[in-house]
Amino acid sequence: MKEGEELFIRRAERIASFGHAFVVMLFDEEGQAASYERKLAIAERSYTLLVEAGIDPSAIIFDPNVLAIGTGIKEHDSYAKATIDATRELKKRYPLSYVSGGISNLSYAFRGNDPLRGALHEVFLDLARFDLAILNPSSMHQSSLDEKTRKIIREALLSSNSSPLLNLALAEQSKEKAEPGAADLKGEELLAKTIIEGEILGLEEILDSLIHLEPLFIIDSILMEAMKTVGARFAEGKMFLSQIVRSARAMKNAVDILRPRLEAQLTEKKRASGTRKAILATVKGDVHDIGKNIVGLVLSCNDFDVIDLGVMVDEQTILRAVKEHGPDLVGLSGLITPSLKEMEKVISLFEASGLHLPVFVGGATTSEVHTALKLAPLSSGAVIQTGDASEMALTAVEILGPEGQERLDAIRLQYEAIRMNHAKEEPSKKQIADLLGKQEQKRTGLKAKKTGVFVKDDFDLSELAKRISWRMYVQGWGVPFGTDEAKRIIAEAKELLAEEEIASSFTRGMKVVYSMMNVHSDRYAIATDTHVFHFLRDEGSGLSLPDMVAKQDAVGFFVASSALDLETILDDDPVRTLTLKLLADRLAEVLAQEAQSLIADLWEETPRSIIRPAIGYPSWSDHSEKKTLFEMLKVKERIGVSLSSNYAMDPPSSVCGAVIGGEGVRYFTISDVSQAQLERYARRKGVSDRELASFLKDMGY
Repeated sequence: MKEGEELFIRRAERIASFGHAFVVMLFDEEGQAASYERKLAIAERSYTLLVEAGIDPSAIIFDPNVLAIGTGIKEHDSYAKATIDATRELKKRYPLSYVSGGISNLSYAFRGNDPLRGALHEVFLDLARFDLAILNPSSMHQSSLDEKTRKIIREALLSSNSSPLLNLALAEQSKEKAEPGAADLKGEELLAKTIIEGEILGLEEILDSLIHLEPLFIIDSILMEAMKTVGARFAEGKMFLSQIVRSARAMKNAVDILRPRLEAQLTEKKRASGTRKAILATVKGDVHDIGKNIVGLVLSCNDFDVIDLGVMVDEQTILRAVKEHGPDLVGLSGLITPSLKEMEKVISLFEASGLHLPVFVGGATTSEVHTALKLAPLSSGAVIQTGDASEMALTAVEILGPEGQERLDAIRLQYEAIRMNHAKEEPSKKQIADLLGKQEQKRTGLKAKKTGVFVKDDFDLSELAKRISWRMYVQGWGVPFGTDEAKRIIAEAKELLAEEEIASSFTRGMKVVYSMMNVHSDRYAIATDTHVFHFLRDEGSGLSLPDMVAKQDAVGFFVASSALDLETILDDDPVRTLTLKLLADRLAEVLAQEAQSLIADLWEETPRSIIRPAIGYPSWSDHSEKKTLFEMLKVKERIGVSLSSNYAMDPPSSVCGAVIGGEGVRYFTISDVSQAQLERYARRKGVSDRELASFLKDMGY
């Protein structure tokens, strides 16, 4: 029911008219049901609507959403129990209907550990008793795990604690690493083991013991093979990102130690070898590079020579690099939505220049649908969207391998299917004027104790560090929270923060500009005395941020950054650099919380409910609104944070938004917006439809 009851019933009736049964996803206008209560509520609503419309109950197959557990996020741990309990209740309430679901997602966090995944699926199905299930039958009844392990799995599925499962997974990983001790290994084996485990202590001594070997042999036959093992384990989910970065650092250190012995040979090898090349770039207007850097490391582990052009790279620079280096592929990265337009420019320029090499696109703003609809049609070559570094590396290896054309054909067919399905979707016929009646505007505004624009730059790093979300920090590394690896990288990060040089740099680089303004809202915009902020309205829920602001009210605005001095302490150590950038992201979020507290103190009375919507995110999707905010607060002049031409903040570890308080304020997502509303919105802002298209995030526009 994501798109409302009317369309839900119409589609159900059409499916039933062909005599088919159909699967009812427990999904409504607010999103996917994760809890037991939401699953049952959506099921009851769906069942009632369908039966009242004359649908045969035996044609209804409920899908209660099998979601991943053991991800390291605490709230995910109860997902299995919620699905099991909901399934049992559904079968009681609706005995004529059925329950089905895809099972593999349950164990997604343990990919690469097939015995554990198979056991998880078996025990889950035994508990849930689905009528139908989508799974790989070859994985069933082949698990070698003992009854004790099965008991642990059963208890984990029926509780809200996945720690035992994580420990089981790590135990399996440890078994694979139960290799001979260092004293029992030959020099070559010891070097490979050291690289795989990411150790740097003792590297020089190990390499000295291999003085009888040609340095190029050491690189080709030991170091590169070790990194291939690392890449394969990461792709299979058997290594964490933090581990692969350490391996890459160890590899780099080993090559640096060998460099005096191989300078001339290395140059000749690069000239003569068939090593594959990849050019990577964050496109013009975007300054985010963490994801791109990770992709570069993973590609290096898969025997690619990676040429990284950096951030804010325009299409002509990328074209010149392609002509100079002759890469096998190009990877374009972007975190903010305007970057999608820059990707279009690059791909169009390649096509006009007769270049048809594969182009990979990635980053938070990219999607398979957008790539299929907007990017792939621009090229007679291949444009491929991938979700993460391991997927990108695997796909790159596949398309450049002996069966590459077959893989490319499959991707093209997949994108063509997306285009055909998209073309069949019915346009929205909702009337914008009717939407205001779905919600009420906040009646009583808040009063400001003090208005104006203020700056704070004297933060205590030791106090802010106590509020870092370490769960989110390890998530940035792709490591489940609570595991030994998570504890290790958290300890390393804390040690780094305690270093005098780093602590001083962060202390110098943490600044917040914030304000309290008297505003008024007409439910389409929020206006101060000098500036106007524009907003879209979700046509499903009818919600828009100006509803959270009274006709006369007081609202806070802010920009916070933790990384204004970060570049001075970065070096070529990939582990240290990524650690510092991820720490900067977490500290920026803490500073946003500080900004909220500072603003709350400027109201006469602190409201019970406060929200902090950020520009470019679900409820305020238009990145170009940052320009209004930066002008109003004179951000660059006051704290040094700037905006790119595509509205990316520099430094990237910066957060901006508003602070709104009062009864009934809440977070929500804008996902349902018609063409008619977009056209009206563009007129209010005074921009063209094309300009607007590059501003909006996740609108499919």
